[in-house]
Amino acid sequence: MNTQALQDPIKRDCFQTTLKDHLLSEFPDNIKEHWTKLKTSIIAACEQTIGYQTKKHQDWFDENGSEIERMIDKKRKAFQIWQRDRDCATKGKKKTYANAKNQRTKKHLVDKKKAQEIQHLADTHDAQSFFKATKTIYGPINHGICPLRSADGTTLLKDKEAIALCWKGHYQHLLNHNSPIAAEVLSQIPQKQIRDELAVSPNLGEVCTTINQVKNNKASGPDGIPAEIFKVGGIELTQQLHKLIKKIWEREAIPAVFRDAKIINLFKKR
Repeated sequence: MNTQALQDPIKRDCFQTTLKDHLLSEFPDNIKEHWTKLKTSIIAACEQTIGYQTKKHQDWFDENGSEIERMIDKKRKAFQIWQRDRDCATKGKKKTYANAKNQRTKKHLVDKKKAQEIQHLADTHDAQSFFKATKTIYGPINHGICPLRSADGTTLLKDKEAIALCWKGHYQHLLNHNSPIAAEVLSQIPQKQIRDELAVSPNLGEVCTTINQVKNNKASGPDGIPAEIFKVGGIELTQQLHKLIKKIWEREAIPAVFRDAKIINLFKKR
């Protein structure tokens, strides 16, 4: 979602009004259907008002187009002179070399300026802008398939599907095996006194406080809805979210979409 657009008061008000209209209809009593309708309403309001964020990769020559165009024009004129007088081939080569050298010099100056800007971001501890600037320079990283040795250690897997199945089997064994701790040992662990006040379902004020405490510019979950959307969605969105949480709390039933988690393998660099 293009959360940057929410900084514009006009677009923010438009988003809040559109979302409010989507939330006016009756919500189903079923927990899963309640969340599905709430998620659909939020995404629809975002698509109609702020849209999605487009990736922009600014190359070093984009902001220096006029200077480069002038150098290309010089090169073009030098080539035309060389075409009219074949005897000045050596002079034409020198001209071409000079143009190429000037272009490299220009790129070096631009790279130096970018490096100074990134260093300033690092010195001021602006982590978000720092990583955004470095990603703009280096561009997206293309990850190749990393071979994986099979569980028995006899085969080196290179097929993407075979690697995925191997990881699936590994995590199924890791996360679903029986606990080695005996039940009688667990029963001997000292228990804390039960605090009945913690059994009370969260109220609307607590939900508002929790939403405001969530940090911005963080990766969204599988639903693709960032925290900024909930912060500016208005009281109607918070009320519907509170109703959903209250249903989950009282019925002690969590939708599968809230229980599912993604496991990402982080490989060590050697």
